[in-house]
Amino acid sequence: MMGNILVIDGGRTHCRAAVFQGTGWVGYRQGQGLTPGASPPKVVEMLGELVGDLLAGDEPVEVICAGLAGMLGETARAETAERLSRELRLRAVVTGDAVTAHAGALGGRAGIVMVAGTGAVALGASPAGTARSDGWGHVLGDAGSGYWIGRRGLEAAFRAQDGRGGSPLLARLAEAQLGPLATLASRLAGSADSVSMVASFAEHVGVAAYTGGDRVARRIWAEAADELAATAVACAQGLFAPDEVVAVSWAGGLFAAPEPLLLNPFVERLQERLPSAAPVPPAGDALAGAALLAGPGGLGLLEPLVHVSPAPNHEARLCAR
Repeated sequence: MMGNILVIDGGRTHCRAAVFQGTGWVGYRQGQGLTPGASPPKVVEMLGELVGDLLAGDEPVEVICAGLAGMLGETARAETAERLSRELRLRAVVTGDAVTAHAGALGGRAGIVMVAGTGAVALGASPAGTARSDGWGHVLGDAGSGYWIGRRGLEAAFRAQDGRGGSPLLARLAEAQLGPLATLASRLAGSADSVSMVASFAEHVGVAAYTGGDRVARRIWAEAADELAATAVACAQGLFAPDEVVAVSWAGGLFAAPEPLLLNPFVERLQERLPSAAPVPPAGDALAGAALLAGPGGLGLLEPLVHVSPAPNHEARLCAR
């Protein structure tokens, strides 16, 4: 019988944790997001603070499974898994947050999952292997992401401030949310949290588009949907045959926007670019995906992207595979 599993969804905006008992969830915690570029020791320190009281409960936890932003690289996830295992004295299963999102959305099935939150990455898995598209970070990639939308919304605000077009509504919303535009650029440059600050403005670009009917804001969201569709299609084309039916799902906080803003145009652009795409609403979230990956036989097609540490005492208390 499967023991209790501590699962973590570690994103850039926030981290979530809960304990899965096999029939349901016990406890839930939410904390600050992972800092871009944070070292494995710092990541482990942050996660330890998040889950400390969950590990102190009456029911013992036997394995931890964490899907973390920035952990698609083999070296980073291996070091993080080993450190987590030593610190928490548990078998540790560590992977990227896109991997747990894929597992949650498609339940271990082959297909593509477009993950869009602060960043954006498409992840695909099939019997032929795994593939990704984008996920290169806010400086060089993450097209269509929350940061991408927020940055373009702020650009439109500054254009309006200068009299170069843009959107007066976005300028007013930016000042209300982030303070005077005259000092915003310097404040962002000096902030350690600038990525989250910019990404948070995507919500207000959504308000301008959906409630305010702002033409500039609507165009930003339409372009974001097109970028995300292009990313998902590129991932599919690298993994599936041209005439093969491809399950495509989605995950991440950006898809919580009103459906006419993002989901509907994303699906439309997806099917225009890839007629064989079969859109599939997500079956579960990243926490459910982490629980699946940590269970017996749960790695499946995603195994190449997951690192499983031995138990600290080298006793196989739970076979995470």
